[in-house]
Amino acid sequence: MAKRRKGASKELRSLANRLWREAERSRQRRMLVIAGEQKECYELAFSLLQRRIDEKELDARRVLVAASFLEDVPERRPDFKVIEFKDTLKVLGMTFDTMILDFHRTLVPGDLGRLAGLVRGGGLIFMLIPPLDEFVNMVTKFHRHIMLTPPYDETDIRHNFLRWLVQKLFEHDGIAIATADGKILKKPPASKIRKRRRRALPKLPESPKFKKVFYELCLTQDQVEALKALEELEKGTKKVLVLTANRGRGKSSVIGLGLAALVEASSRRNKALKAMLTSPELENVTEVFRFAKIGLERIGRRVVTKEHEGFTFELRSGSSLIEWWSPIDAARKAERYDVVVVDEAAAIPIPLLFRILRQAPRVIFSSTIHGYEGAGRGFSVRFLRKLKESKEDVIEYEMTEPIRYSEDDPIEEWVFKTLLLDAEPFSFGKLEEVPLDACEYVETRVEDLFEHEDVLREYFGILVLAHYKNNPNDFAILCDAPNQEMRMLTLNRHVICSVQLAAEGGLLDEDVEAMYYGYAPPGNLIPDIFIKHYRRRDLSKLRGWRIVRIATHPEIMRKGIGTKMLAEIEKEARRKNLDWLGSSFGATSELLRFWARSGFFPIHISPARNEVSGEYSVVVVKPLSDVARSAFHEIAALFFERFLKLLREPLNDLEIGLSYLIIRILRNILSGKPALAGIAAAVEAAAPSGGEDVESNEGETERGGGALSEEWREAWLRKLISIDDLNWRRAIIYAYGPMKYEAVADCIPDFVRLYFLRLEKKLSNFQERLLILKVLQGRSWEEVADVVRRSITTCANELREAVGTILEGFIEEAGGMLRSYGEEISEFRRKVPEEA
Repeated sequence: MAKRRKGASKELRSLANRLWREAERSRQRRMLVIAGEQKECYELAFSLLQRRIDEKELDARRVLVAASFLEDVPERRPDFKVIEFKDTLKVLGMTFDTMILDFHRTLVPGDLGRLAGLVRGGGLIFMLIPPLDEFVNMVTKFHRHIMLTPPYDETDIRHNFLRWLVQKLFEHDGIAIATADGKILKKPPASKIRKRRRRALPKLPESPKFKKVFYELCLTQDQVEALKALEELEKGTKKVLVLTANRGRGKSSVIGLGLAALVEASSRRNKALKAMLTSPELENVTEVFRFAKIGLERIGRRVVTKEHEGFTFELRSGSSLIEWWSPIDAARKAERYDVVVVDEAAAIPIPLLFRILRQAPRVIFSSTIHGYEGAGRGFSVRFLRKLKESKEDVIEYEMTEPIRYSEDDPIEEWVFKTLLLDAEPFSFGKLEEVPLDACEYVETRVEDLFEHEDVLREYFGILVLAHYKNNPNDFAILCDAPNQEMRMLTLNRHVICSVQLAAEGGLLDEDVEAMYYGYAPPGNLIPDIFIKHYRRRDLSKLRGWRIVRIATHPEIMRKGIGTKMLAEIEKEARRKNLDWLGSSFGATSELLRFWARSGFFPIHISPARNEVSGEYSVVVVKPLSDVARSAFHEIAALFFERFLKLLREPLNDLEIGLSYLIIRILRNILSGKPALAGIAAAVEAAAPSGGEDVESNEGETERGGGALSEEWREAWLRKLISIDDLNWRRAIIYAYGPMKYEAVADCIPDFVRLYFLRLEKKLSNFQERLLILKVLQGRSWEEVADVVRRSITTCANELREAVGTILEGFIEEAGGMLRSYGEEISEFRRKVPEEA
């Protein structure tokens, strides 16, 4: 960069200098967008930077350049920090004076959300893009790898997100737009701030419990107050601290300082502190580890860390330990630690948060409110409400003061508005009843709502509040993916239910063949299940809608709104001659009942729990056409047999309420009955120590079963007759003699699976749960007793009786074919005392 580059025009230099002056006076950021050919954009940006560097107004070491590929960045100073977008996580926590974002190849909203906050107040962000008319129609790697699913191609991409982004660039203050040849397209109004803003020094507490040195490391009063709240954990009693903030408020760093202070306070009592960190990804806690290390080293303690792929996962200081575990591991291990920190808790399902809470003696729940990590505001609304109902000793603190820049920063506002990070629904207040007949079903696409931004923000705000996995990429997918659609229910013109649909199926032969041999396209999740797990190429031709997300306004839930929405979607799907509806979700009994209530039934369950949510994923479908109805019935039958075997491995830890519900739904569907026929509402109370949901016995009407097809009955009888003679006689001596279950554990599962496949309920709910827990899942007697809340003796006796009932029912069903086993049972009853 030593040779002189083509300089900027006098007018553009003047504008850039004005933006820098305004940024420095206000301690805010400004942005200059340069549109044109990539090389020319870099030349213009570098020339403006070089002038500042030459005048000693900018340190080249504090300039970050982010691009798709390193080779895209032309000759530049060696002291610039240059990264590829895929490595953005590695610079989180760093602060820069200036940043260049090169979006010539691609723009992933999550990258923009992460990087925009790294520039300090007084800094300038350069955004380099192709000429505007090319930029808004650009097909990017993000489109190709994430959004394009068969049978669509690049010509089907809808090009809405970049149009929306450019619209917001022109609308917001603090942003100038120019072409690479120096033409100014937008000059923002001059700032009214004339006097340089300086950060006020925080006021430290007079008599802190933590050492004063930790408070001296705080940059804002917010951080001081948050650290003061952390002092409550030093008492050693059960405490829960909930710490929330927007991105860039120093939340993670103050948690790190707090952990360092707790280590020091424990050492004064000659105790070691054992602390656990958990978060959706290891990189989320980088700043926590960094500031824990800074704090401990500041007081002269030696610190040893371990890393994985450049990210710290363990910190030791003397006998004290701070280490990271994934959320699902944290739920299992929390009781072993003195303090558990759950960072980015909004991205972790609430049931998993409560599993951690029940075990951990002291907990910090930390979450970003408006950020790319997840639905932080939803976390505040949903989680805190339940947390307060739990009657835990809860301390809440929300941090609002930015660390790197002043409040009312125009670039932060632009990022929030562009990525819908602060989208929230309309507030209905206390609405006791919802007149469902007055709700309007709205078929729309996201581009239709760009002129009605209030409706768009209400729609997306409901999704943010309801789903823990939302991030800015979801909004871009909704904007541009050719198979994505929006549906809404509105009440008085305000959104009360939001749905995201994905069109799937109707695949071309070449795509079907590729998927049959392992290709996994983005999208087409349900056809992929048909092809890979059932080897049914033909079903990929059927067209359907996968309901990606459905969310009801949190103020008016449990009033039938979601069920009405599914009914309206079904009406539309039938009008459009679609073959099926479906969905995939992290399975809970409550969610599965919601879908089953509208006629959906499961056809697939993942073999492993999600590492973040701790849930198994279930795929449910509802056939609409005659072809789908016949085929899906066959698939349900195959899945039922498969599921009964999978309960042993790998689903042996599947919650009993959920496994029992899946069995009963499939039994109903295959009997020709509605999915939830005869299934009582479940009791969502956890067992005292087992923590599993258990179905109620009340209202039980599921007796008898529907008429079986002759084909099903014949297949079932063939399986029954094929059971080995020796195993029959061993099962009889277990049911009617002195033999223990462990001696026949190899053969009893065959009888139990056939019992459920008979589709006819002959046993009590309690006995059927015992069959699932002990026989199909192979759990220990202690665990079985704990889950069903009965004694081991009661469980063992009930199981023995249940097996006897099964055997007698089979003998009766088979007519004379199994007469000899009936005679043997009679002999046992005559010769073996009942108490044996």
